[in-house]
Amino acid sequence: MRRSRPLALAAAAAVLVASCSVSDVVGVLSGGGLPDGFGGTPTAAPSVPVLPEPTDPAASDPPSASWTTLPVPGESIEWAAPPDWTTVDLATLRQQLQAMSDNASNSADMRTGIALLLKRLEDGDVRLVIGGPTPGGTATSEVSLLIGPRVSDLAAAGAAMRTLWPVLPNSTMAAPEPVSLALGDGLRFEWVQDTDVPAGYVATRNVVVVTLLPDGRCVWVAGSAPSAEDGWPDFMTKLADHIRIP
Repeated sequence: MRRSRPLALAAAAAVLVASCSVSDVVGVLSGGGLPDGFGGTPTAAPSVPVLPEPTDPAASDPPSASWTTLPVPGESIEWAAPPDWTTVDLATLRQQLQAMSDNASNSADMRTGIALLLKRLEDGDVRLVIGGPTPGGTATSEVSLLIGPRVSDLAAAGAAMRTLWPVLPNSTMAAPEPVSLALGDGLRFEWVQDTDVPAGYVATRNVVVVTLLPDGRCVWVAGSAPSAEDGWPDFMTKLADHIRIP
């Protein structure tokens, strides 16, 4: 994330180019800019853990009363935004991304990644983007909800993440953690850009939570925050837990 521009101006950062397909899963850091090296060759990540038996969705915590319920376009599910978080207009986001793609001063890797992201928007995989203050108050970030094709099971969705998600240079990925959500079981992936951060950029903590809809389609909840935000993974899990079937 770049210091010189508000994080909200690069909602690209929170929209992860993901659809669970094996050819075009790519991640974009959320924040006021994208670091050089974005779109590099994916690196191996820790193996996916053996999942426990599916949890009872009813056992999940009840929705937070202060959160704003948001219908998910084209779906019979709802999401919710925390206090002080609002929806990001996808048309505006698309315009911002197009401007970044047209900027010849951006690296070829960056423009390639943005082009993939624009395709995910055009294909309708990006259903909602919300933005607001990070839990630690160090930045404003955006988080996206994407819905992709059917996969065989959660382990398969996790394997796609493990094999295909590009970990940015100078980043460390933790072993994926099983999480319990309102929709059922999920996996949380986290990686931190922790060394040799280019001048003018801020190290980031990137989190993707993956789960499944009842019909087997995968759901991604993805976003980034400054690496100092230790509470970001739990916050992202809470956001994913607020995807519910009315």
